[in-house]
Amino acid sequence: MKNTKRPIALFLAIILSLTGLPGNFGDKMLTPTEVKAETTLQEPRIVSDSSMEAGQKVTWDCVWFGSYPQTEIVDRAETCGTYGKSWGKSTDYVVDGDLYDQLASSAQWRDDDTIQIANTKYCRIRETDAVKSVPGDDSFYDWSSSAGYHYFRYDKIKWRVFRVFNDSLHLIADKSLDAGYFNVSAVSLANWKESTIRSWLNGYGASANYRNLSFENKGFIDKAFSDEEKNSLVVAALDNIKTTYNAAHPTLGNDESYNTTDKMYLPSLLESCNKNGYTDSLCHDEARRCLSSSFAKAMGLECFGNSGTNRWWLRSTSEVEEYPEDIYLTSEEGRFYIDQSNAVYGVRPVCRIDPSSSSWSYAGTVCSDGTVDEQGGDNDDPDPGPGPEPELDTFSLENVENKWNGIEITLTALLENGDRFGLYRKKDDGDYQLIYTSENAVLY
Repeated sequence: MKNTKRPIALFLAIILSLTGLPGNFGDKMLTPTEVKAETTLQEPRIVSDSSMEAGQKVTWDCVWFGSYPQTEIVDRAETCGTYGKSWGKSTDYVVDGDLYDQLASSAQWRDDDTIQIANTKYCRIRETDAVKSVPGDDSFYDWSSSAGYHYFRYDKIKWRVFRVFNDSLHLIADKSLDAGYFNVSAVSLANWKESTIRSWLNGYGASANYRNLSFENKGFIDKAFSDEEKNSLVVAALDNIKTTYNAAHPTLGNDESYNTTDKMYLPSLLESCNKNGYTDSLCHDEARRCLSSSFAKAMGLECFGNSGTNRWWLRSTSEVEEYPEDIYLTSEEGRFYIDQSNAVYGVRPVCRIDPSSSSWSYAGTVCSDGTVDEQGGDNDDPDPGPGPEPELDTFSLENVENKWNGIEITLTALLENGDRFGLYRKKDDGDYQLIYTSENAVLY
């Protein structure tokens, strides 16, 4: 059996025959449908907590649904425009010189500046593609770090679940995924129905917005979702009446002519107060604070403080007498502001999906105190770093060679806990790198 040059599937079959494990892991593993059946999604759970500025702590269930450019691919950390910023995070980028060179030299880029390599999609943008760039300002992404294109990986989108119904799950993106204007080049016009951001989110044609800009086949909905995932979206009937924030409680006007039906939208002021895990006061609510993707930062999103929170758009128009045409947004502190609609802030989409769809999967929980229990997803770091050999029920096949993507590797097979099967590459330093696991049937 030594020095075989068989495909990985055959190698797995040999190991399975040696271990006595069932080839389909039927006694151990759950199908995606079975996993959903065992997962009962809940609406936000709120508990009093005097250590929080809002006086409460909120936990949301999360799901994976769709994908969008988020993580930057760099040849070195300094290439990323968030590097060295007080709010910059190591998760903003992945250092992979070989992949970076492949992206930079490839002639296979499509007209929409995307490319598929193996099973992963990437996009490229230049500084001129960003909606806002502020050279020398530490609150913004630094485009001077590397001239030319910057490259971003499509990662699965994590959504927080804020309402659960038999026919729909109401979701809000866990972070700001992009940065943009509410209305392109407009100051006086401020309503969701005719806004360019509504047209862009939903991929509407020119007749849907005041600028007559067409976003057909190039909106957020087209960029983030496959046809199957689009079919999972549920149309929402939205109240877009102008809103007055009075005595810390929002109230509605009586003009319903701006109401819409959309698949993708932004939260309203009403939806951000005293429901969905948020407080109804003007306090600094941790639950409303929001981080952002590296892609959103590159597109021009301003970041605040060491945590890097940002300001993100709501869809509600103000009726404050002094500012009758401004739009509400949520601040970096979790409060509410209003601003002109041609400003640039974070885009944190909201949508509703069919609970019975196979297009989503459970993603764990997040809490307003910063605690994250993430589950699933397929964008984990393929090399989680040094780690000891697993201790439970392990065995190895020494010096078994195989070819994986043209690279000679030595595989060590390990049986963990009796219910998860993994293949590890034993590295020169003696540590183990996971390259296959039966838990998600992915070859890393």
